[in-house]
Amino acid sequence: MTQPITLTVSAKMIGARQPLYSDLHITIPQNNDNDASPSLTLHDLITHIVTQSAETFQNRQAAQRFDRVLLPQDMTNGAQHGKYTPSAHESPTLSVDIDQAVDTALTGFVDGLYFVFIDDIQYESLAQTVPLTPNGRVMFVRLVALVGG
Repeated sequence: MTQPITLTVSAKMIGARQPLYSDLHITIPQNNDNDASPSLTLHDLITHIVTQSAETFQNRQAAQRFDRVLLPQDMTNGAQHGKYTPSAHESPTLSVDIDQAVDTALTGFVDGLYFVFIDDIQYESLAQTVPLTPNGRVMFVRLVALVGG
């Protein structure tokens, strides 16, 4: 079986110094066809990146529900009542509709809201075939609409 390909995904916005988020490392499973170089359409690659990012986000949300910390007032209340429990101030859990997230990402690309560069080559159509290389880089460049334009 062939090894999966790991891509580094980053995003920046035109005119901003800082990236939109820290680099993500996305794993693309390969088929067992050793004769062909691995590739996907841009549509499939964006779908895979958004899906894996959303799943990672949901897993992180679930893990945070279990990572509660006893605050000083919790310790005081626990000493008085003989039971130590975390405060009820849980942060809200955000839900992600993966199909909607994929649809939004694909529509945004078609509408020209961002560009996609893979290994420094710009891709302009969702139907384009993207050759996958080990340790490849995917860069999403978000455009900013002009005010009053």
